[in-house]
Amino acid sequence: MYNRIKILIFIAGLIFMVSIQAYGEQAAQEQIDAERLVRKLQSLYQRPDSNEFTETVDSLAAMGETAISAMGRVGGFDNHTNIRVLRKIGTNKAKDILKEISTGKGHRYSAWAANNFVKLIQEKKEAIPLVYSDNPAVQTTGLIAIRGIALDANLVSRIGVLITDRENKWAAIWALEGDSSINFYDEKIKYISSAIEKAYTIPKAQVIYPRTFYTYSQMDLLYCLQALSYMKGPVSSLQKPCESEPNQLARDCLFIARAMRKDETAKNEVINIIKNRKDLALRIWAVVGMGEIGTKEDIEFLQSIANTDPYYEDVDLPLEPNDPKRKFYRVREAASTSIEKINKRIKQPADANETN
Repeated sequence: MYNRIKILIFIAGLIFMVSIQAYGEQAAQEQIDAERLVRKLQSLYQRPDSNEFTETVDSLAAMGETAISAMGRVGGFDNHTNIRVLRKIGTNKAKDILKEISTGKGHRYSAWAANNFVKLIQEKKEAIPLVYSDNPAVQTTGLIAIRGIALDANLVSRIGVLITDRENKWAAIWALEGDSSINFYDEKIKYISSAIEKAYTIPKAQVIYPRTFYTYSQMDLLYCLQALSYMKGPVSSLQKPCESEPNQLARDCLFIARAMRKDETAKNEVINIIKNRKDLALRIWAVVGMGEIGTKEDIEFLQSIANTDPYYEDVDLPLEPNDPKRKFYRVREAASTSIEKINKRIKQPADANETN
């Protein structure tokens, strides 16, 4: 009986050893297969849109941790193809590797890694480390990704620094505008006002921005105006900066933002901007602001703008060169829209009274 037990134990151990060996051989073969696929993918680098490239990415991603180990041995993670596979794998380990490439120093594909990293995050705040990167492209990705979270003092300060960077200015302003809290409102106004002051000193200031009729400097103003107009916070907080702001351009923008927030006390200054400023972006937004605060008494003034404002843009349409439809009067169009908004407000109380 004792000998029989010894024999059974020996057989069980033998089976276990054979199983371990088979498992090891299988794992080793999987690693070999994964490394082969990694090398194949690298050879397809110039054909990212091919079916073969996509199929190879999918095959590697299906191997999960095995693929991650293979990529670590063959070429490392800091390359275009392996970053794409990491995103497809999508595990926490893959996400952590993408984050390290995005935020670490000396990585060649940190911007590409950041773009893929933000597609895997569950919460926007996970992208905050990107904002503190030294790479402007990574910073921009982070600024766009965090838009909508509540910014703390450190983040507001960091974004205030990035606003001074040409490559990040618009994304930084956009992030401030999207702050879900009303905290640090004065600081945000200060940073945006500073950006407005420098709008006409930026490179290519008078060059038309692609696919728009605005110059680069006017695009700066539009981003700043939009942020001041829609950023969460009390409109009363814009009144003090209007009084103390020494820069004329920044002060004009602050008054327009007050109008956009329906602050009727800004009306006289906004009308003055429409009458006396030459900047197209300022005048259009000032006219739009009048649509928010204007009354019946302002319609005559706005109608004169809608009828006679001289600025126009030649629109490339298949019409005769002298056809007046080729001229698009953007300030006039804005004035007509504002008149419609004012008339709608006038009509609504009248409709309500008739109903009562």
